[in-house]
Formats: sequence, structure tokens, C-alpha cells
Amino acid sequence: MTIRRAILALATPILAILASALPALAQGPNDILPEAPAKALVVRACTACHQAPQVVAKRRAPEDWDAMLGKMLDRGAQLTEAEQDQVYEYLVKYFGAEGAPVGAEAPKGR
Repeated sequence: MTIRRAILALATPILAILASALPALAQGPNDILPEAPAKALVVRACTACHQAPQVVAKRRAPEDWDAMLGKMLDRGAQLTEAEQDQVYEYLVKYFGAEGAPVGAEAPKGR
């Protein structure tokens, strides 16, 4: 066996393994968001103007997410009141500030 054939014999299975792993390594910008029913709403409302990593780059307390959501609605984010509550709860649950209560309820009268 020549050196070239030996290298080819070793490289072929390694390349096949690497090629099969590529789809798992390829991530989209929204993959940073945890899977949950409200993820689609966050993607639709927030990533129309921002990339997902920018939206969740800073962990926030519930009142800060409420204020941020209000700003984005004032700037044109399109969400019904029910959708606003779902987005708020999603952001607080998955991207709340350290020590912030997990699963906080949406403020009344949103």
C-alpha cells in the first residue's frame, strides 16, 4: 500500500464523520432562544428589527422587560395584548436578571 492510499484510507472515514456532523454545528441566529410556545412570537415581533442575540444580550428584571416591551410596542412591534403577555413571560422566564423571580406574571393592565 502506498502512502497516498494509506492517507486516503484514513481520511475518508474521518471526512465522512465530519460531514455528518456539519448540520448539527450549523446554527441559525434564532437558535439562541430556548424552545417554548412563545419563541415564535419573540422571533416574529423582535427579530423583525433585531437579531435574537441582541434581543437577549442583557438579562433583565421583570420590570425592565416590561419597560423594554413597552418601548418596542411604541416603536411598532406588532403584538396583541395576549401575545404581549406571552412574550413578556417568555423573556422573564428565560432571560430574567440573576435572582429575578422565574415565571413572573405579566403586570396587570398591559
